Order: sequence, then structure tokens, then C-alpha cells
Amino acid sequence: MQSLSISQLSDLSGMTRETVAKRLSAAGLVGATGPHNSSLYESPAALKAIFEAPISDQTALMNARAENLAADTRLKNIKEQELLGQLAPIAALEWALGNVCSQISGVLEALPAKLKRRLPQLTAADVHLIQSEIAKARNAAASATIQFPS
Repeated sequence: MQSLSISQLSDLSGMTRETVAKRLSAAGLVGATGPHNSSLYESPAALKAIFEAPISDQTALMNARAENLAADTRLKNIKEQELLGQLAPIAALEWALGNVCSQISGVLEALPAKLKRRLPQLTAADVHLIQSEIAKARNAAASATIQFPS
């Protein structure tokens, strides 16, 4: 039988030296001392130990790859929505909401004077009622926030 070093086993398996050494150690294989203080392993037992990794290691690796793929997919979907104009930064939305609310506030502020000019029969109590309702609407607009669904 042929004895191989960790470097040779790494080249054969396509795995890193660290992975090969870890799997040989986990299998309980002890190498014989070779040239240049390298450890030599019997090839059939070593290859079996390398390729028959514990199922938990393979499962953990597959789960990590699946999570990574799902995260990449979510990120790509978000970038696609952003490119299509379906997403906007929160700061831009807050600025737009504040701008619209200030424009509405200006229109509402001018409303009592316009109504008094158009309808001279309005009493001071009527104008006061209109102003108080406008104040409620302005307060509601000022306290508006962006709500996200849970």
C-alpha cells in the first residue's frame, strides 16, 4: 500500500490541508513519520476518512450554503426593486411627507380668510370653528409617521 502525506492527500482530494488534517485527526488516524518530519498515512484508510466526513459536518455545510443562497436571493430582489423604483430610502420618504404636510398646512391656513371673503354671512363663531378644525388637521399632519407592516 502507498503512504501519502497530508499535502498529497490534499492534492488528491481537492480539499485544503487544514480540512484533510482535521478529518484525519477526527477519524483517529495517526501518521507514520516520513521524510522531513511529515506524517504519512496509508492511502485507503486516509481517503476513506477524508471523504466519509461526519454527517453533521456535511449537513452544517449544506445548511450554511442554503442560508447564504437565500440571503443572496433576498439581496438581489431588494436591488431589483430599488432599480425598478419600487423602493426608496426612508430619509427621502420622510422628506417628501414633511414637504407635502407643509404645503397642505399653507393651504389650510389661508382657508378661513378665503371663506370669510366669499361668504360674508359667516360669523366669528363660524370662522373660529373652521380654524379649530384646521388646527386639528394640521396637528394630525404634523404627527404623521411612516408605519411599516409587521
